Amino acid sequence: MRTLDPMPAEPTLTGLARLRARRAQLDAEELELLTAARAAGATWAQIAAALGVATRQAAEQRHARLLRATRHHDGDTPPVTELRAAAAGLRAALAGTGPALTLATLDAAATAPPGALYSLAAHVAADLTAADLTAAPAATRSAAARFTAAALTR
Repeated sequence: MRTLDPMPAEPTLTGLARLRARRAQLDAEELELLTAARAAGATWAQIAAALGVATRQAAEQRHARLLRATRHHDGDTPPVTELRAAAAGLRAALAGTGPALTLATLDAAATAPPGALYSLAAHVAADLTAADLTAAPAATRSAAARFTAAALTR
């Protein structure tokens, strides 16, 4: 009997983190479209059909779930809000040039609850400490400095 060689864990974990970030982006887009559809006069029954769910109640429940997830971040303290913004800025500055795991970690930070956000930030801060950013563009160095300062503030 032939056994399969296991995949290395890091690419798999990176893929999972990326998937989570994409799900969060899709959820935000879906909430925006649901809100726009209702504002334009669409009924819940019409929205249910467009979503592919069986009932208007299912569409309303989906909207409520997405709204609750968004409001979770509405209660962030100013330091958490700053850390999220700094993480997004660093993610943008590193796009296409940063290590895949660091980018995936920053993607996951966008939707993480505050405790997990600080844990993810600690990993990224360690990556930044180990990296030589002296040759990096000024915008990248600035984003890294802002992120590091925000990660140290609670």
